[in-house]
Amino acid sequence: MVSSTSWTKDEDFSILLDALELYEKSEGKKFIRTFITGKGPEKERYLKLIEEKKVKWKKISVDAIWL
Repeated sequence: MVSSTSWTKDEDFSILLDALELYEKSEGKKFIRTFITGKGPEKERYLKLIEEKKVKWKKISVDAIWL
């Protein structure tokens, strides 16, 4: 999955993170690889949240890249 964002307060990226968390807890067996691209003021805050979640996730990978 690829998603772009401007990492601003009006773009609530926690919705995607919550959905990934729900999938991680579900019976789904497929691995989801997620790439997030973008620059903005909220980026570091969200990257910190992602890093905290990645420690527990077994079925999900999230990488922040610049495309």
